[in-house]
Amino acid sequence: MFAWYQIYLSCQSRDFFAVVESGSKCEMNDSDAISRTTFLTWAGLFQCGMLIVALSLATWADVDLWQYLTWRPRALAVGCVAAIPLCVLSLWIQRSSWGQFRDIRNIWRETLLPLLASCHRHDVVILSLMVGVSEELLFRGTLQLWFSSDHFWAAVIAVNLLFGLAHAVTRLYVVLATAVGMYFTALMWLCDPPSLLAPIIAHTLCDLFAFELLRREASAAES
Repeated sequence: MFAWYQIYLSCQSRDFFAVVESGSKCEMNDSDAISRTTFLTWAGLFQCGMLIVALSLATWADVDLWQYLTWRPRALAVGCVAAIPLCVLSLWIQRSSWGQFRDIRNIWRETLLPLLASCHRHDVVILSLMVGVSEELLFRGTLQLWFSSDHFWAAVIAVNLLFGLAHAVTRLYVVLATAVGMYFTALMWLCDPPSLLAPIIAHTLCDLFAFELLRREASAAES
């Protein structure tokens, strides 16, 4: 759900912000949040780069992504409904007292709160859409379709494991991200004909929900 560039930017910004966890909330000073322009610029560049890689690989491997992007009401419905359990999972992670979830939550707060603190709601919407589109076109689109031409299930497992490793925040998070990737694959093939719109919509809505929760927490901490 959360790309590595967010953690990278956070690490690069240690001199500019600090998040102090106090109980269940994080307190931040005005100087804590990284520049909104800096964050959105790097985020946009990274996601556009991922999109370019996806489209370039698809062209090189002769993968026709566009046939899986035709607008269909069923894909929209499947994506919207499928986002609900993912949002529940995000909420559970952010509210649970279980140690493994607390570790993930603390990393989210340490890395994402300062980045989202200066963002507006429309920034979060655009960011979520960029993540959903670029990651799904790369993983469930280009890579999975490319490799599945020979060995479907091997491709599904390998690509979604790669997706999990790309979200290597903690060991549990790798497992969760891999499982969510498999879930997105199922959504794609649940549509008739198969559609990338379903996982794109589910991915976007899930990230939007999680980002917005963190953005509101950051805003509350600043007030």
